[in-house]
Amino acid sequence: MAVSAGSQPDWYMGFLEGALRIWPNWAWNLASHTLAFNVLVPGLLIFGLLIAALALYPFLERWVTGDDREHHLCDRPRDTAARTAIGIAGVTLYGLLWLLPQALRASV
Repeated sequence: MAVSAGSQPDWYMGFLEGALRIWPNWAWNLASHTLAFNVLVPGLLIFGLLIAALALYPFLERWVTGDDREHHLCDRPRDTAARTAIGIAGVTLYGLLWLLPQALRASV
């Protein structure tokens, strides 16, 4: 019988649990030691990449576009279509990582 921990993450950490649940069980055996990557990669690497991308995005956008103007929160999406598309892609990835494990669990 399958037993779940019964814990539910808060909404802002749901994508990390989703990444943990859908990641394959990777392990390497080196010199009679087992190195398990099934928590390290989705828990630390994906989260680290997310934080790095969020921190570096304004600088990368300025470098790629050469736009040194002042930007505001209420800029129109039609005026900054690439920024809007990248933001929607991020929201979609977050939603998929959050909802996919629940959908997989319901189908089993």
